Amino acid sequence: MHSKEILELFIIKADKLLASSFSKEMQKGQRVEVGKEVIDYVGPTEEELDAFLLTHRLFFQRNEPIRVNNLHTHYEILGAGESEVSQLKEIQKWIFTYWHSDSPLVYGGSRINNWEFYQVFLYGDLAHKNNYDNRKKFKDWTRTTISKEESYFDFRQILGVTLMVIAQLKYLTESVLLQQNI
Repeated sequence: MHSKEILELFIIKADKLLASSFSKEMQKGQRVEVGKEVIDYVGPTEEELDAFLLTHRLFFQRNEPIRVNNLHTHYEILGAGESEVSQLKEIQKWIFTYWHSDSPLVYGGSRINNWEFYQVFLYGDLAHKNNYDNRKKFKDWTRTTISKEESYFDFRQILGVTLMVIAQLKYLTESVLLQQNI
């Protein structure tokens, strides 16, 4: 796959995420209310989350051509302007910092960063093939109804933040392709 095709695929997949029912439900907001015996959740469903993640993971997995961390190579190959490359690198730096910053979750006496949180949810429960260590952590995090709802709430928040980054990169990538008259 050539750089132009990879950037076009990035835009197609970003559009798919932005138009998804998960994204639309997240725009309405989410909340968890814990009563005496009832937990009332408003927001995207598990089915919407599963469907969303099939595409979302493409932007962050190491082996994917549209991975956010690889975009600068394709920008440079296509001769993107210094301004666009600089903006891209700034966004990449921001998402790297975000992934490595603390999530709300404390596990085993330590605060878990956003990347580990994402990995545990994705590969501990939601992926087709689960990693044993991640599966164990996921079960620990979600063993009670309240901890499960809180964990899913925090996970959806992480997805919302990363979706905003994907949207920014989509618009920047469209601009790069338009300037190239490709």
